[in-house]
Amino acid sequence: MQGLASRNTAAAEPALDSLSQRERQVAEAVARGSTNKEIASVMGITERTVKAHLSAAFEKLGVRDRMQLSLLVNGVEDSTHLPQKIPA
Repeated sequence: MQGLASRNTAAAEPALDSLSQRERQVAEAVARGSTNKEIASVMGITERTVKAHLSAAFEKLGVRDRMQLSLLVNGVEDSTHLPQKIPA
């Protein structure tokens, strides 16, 4: 069965260590399901700054979007990748 594998938060720690404190705070808030507007309000920063922190986190962690970021922060392995060749 493909889908989400078990949680492995210890595996996420080394990757998250590459983030600044603010990038990590934003990444963790995103992983909890917060919107940029909510994050900005709680952290006392602008939405533009939240977006900047997210962009930096995406690049440092090698993820494309909020979903991949959330999976990584929560230590969930994404095993939904399609195979290179689809059998006939």
